[in-house]
Amino acid sequence: MPKRQAGFTLIETMVTVIIGAILVTSLFKLWSANENGALRLGNKGDFRNRATLASTNLNHAITMAGFGMARLDVVAKATTEATDTLSLYSNPDQRRTTLRDTARANATSILVFNDTGFTVGGMLGITDSLKQEFASISSISGDSSSGYRIYLAAPLHNSFNPGVPDIYPAQKEKFYIDAQSHALIHRTAGTDKTLADNITDFRVELQDASGQPATSFRTIRVVSFSFTGNYKAPQGAFNQMRFSSTVLPRNIL
Repeated sequence: MPKRQAGFTLIETMVTVIIGAILVTSLFKLWSANENGALRLGNKGDFRNRATLASTNLNHAITMAGFGMARLDVVAKATTEATDTLSLYSNPDQRRTTLRDTARANATSILVFNDTGFTVGGMLGITDSLKQEFASISSISGDSSSGYRIYLAAPLHNSFNPGVPDIYPAQKEKFYIDAQSHALIHRTAGTDKTLADNITDFRVELQDASGQPATSFRTIRVVSFSFTGNYKAPQGAFNQMRFSSTVLPRNIL
């Protein structure tokens, strides 16, 4: 009787190959699922970190709005279909001066007693309680003996008497979504900083003490904001995350 030859038959080999392929496929699917899960969690975590930093930035700026100023409207909101724009003013150095001479409506310069930190390209705020406005500074001349002449980028809207108004160096901060990059932008002194990418919506509410929309700057007690962004998930899909906060601007209460 002939002896059976050692080794695998063709059928045994094929069965082994098929079982091995199934195991490899299962392991690949498991690895792929873990990788996709890690990618999704990683992207979500990265976006959450950036968005949390953006929210912290906004909270701080709103809290400090009006710092070093008095009697000026220092919070403003503009609304478009795509996004809101939040503008905030403050005076970090807490300096001020007043007029040496009358500043008439449509004037393109003012004469002040002291140079209290005004900078070319910066801004100033001027108010006598009844009237107020902000203006951009185009150039500065003069000295402490004759006074400092501040030239404005646009004419004044109001007239102001000498010695009466307060004039502050003003820092303007602006928050909005860039239409091209879809990034939440923080603009200060003409410099843009991206706070978070892939932001689809940014909204601001100015509320009075009862939680209703504020009808004027003087009735603002709360500033609420929210923004929604996308972070990339596996297979090119996107998930959304929304951030919101309510802030008490301490300097205008």
